[in-house]
Amino acid sequence: MDIKTEVRNYITETYPSYIPNTGLRDDTPLVTRGLIDSLGMLGMVAFLEGHFGVEFLPREVDMDNLDTINLIDGLVRKKLAELEAVSHRTVAER
Repeated sequence: MDIKTEVRNYITETYPSYIPNTGLRDDTPLVTRGLIDSLGMLGMVAFLEGHFGVEFLPREVDMDNLDTINLIDGLVRKKLAELEAVSHRTVAER
């Protein structure tokens, strides 16, 4: 599963008129550049949680974690790793 591709596809399909003519790079600022507003960020969080099966804490839903595709990729990978670790602990405890 390529997280960056999935996120890029979501953004370009959801916000096509906001994408720069140069395209959407992995380091393009999404929130600080005004491509996605706070409501759009919440929609993206809902997409990420549903699509990748992760859950974000309220303190994780901010520009520091969601301003670029690179940052989003890192956060989703961290959440998936946490899920994997919990899964392994649960299996080991049985």
